[in-house]
Amino acid sequence: MGNKFTGEEDFNYVMAYFTNTDPQGLTILPINRLLKKHEALNIKDFLSGLSEYFNIEEIKDKVRFLFLLQKAGKAEHVIGMYYQKKFWLLRVKNIKILDKMITDKPPEYRSLDVSILNYIVFKNILKMNLEDKGELEYIQDPDELIDLVDKNPTYAGFFLNSVKMEQIMAVALAGEKMPPKSTYFYPKVLSGLAINKLEDV
Repeated sequence: MGNKFTGEEDFNYVMAYFTNTDPQGLTILPINRLLKKHEALNIKDFLSGLSEYFNIEEIKDKVRFLFLLQKAGKAEHVIGMYYQKKFWLLRVKNIKILDKMITDKPPEYRSLDVSILNYIVFKNILKMNLEDKGELEYIQDPDELIDLVDKNPTYAGFFLNSVKMEQIMAVALAGEKMPPKSTYFYPKVLSGLAINKLEDV
């Protein structure tokens, strides 16, 4: 197929949408993670592993948990966790630890909360393959995530704060892409179906 196509054919293009990075009414919502384990976590060992990298605080109720997660996220790196009817806040002790765990990405990427979750919790502690998405599901609604964990005793929920527009811009200017499922822009662009004719292929 080497010389058959010029690169100018319609099917060599993708549709894109551009927007002001600071418009009125555009919101970035967080995308939370549902960890679908087939066997229950040994919570004692898991918390022990987490304590090496995080200051851990158990929170008694959902409303206070979500409030404190958002509040803490304004000043520090924090991840929320829900497992077997209990909520925890995980406050990162030293963000510089990511410099050793992620050696092929710029600092702007390493400092994202989603990178902390992926590399410290999933890859380093739980020994998950980040390329294998089979154990993860992405849930925007916190109540839906909590409900799914309650219905499946081996599942765990991880909550993230919204990524800031400045962080997205910094990652882009560093020549890097954002991690998968790290942004949820709202409102969404109206979607539909675009079809290219294939008569000339």
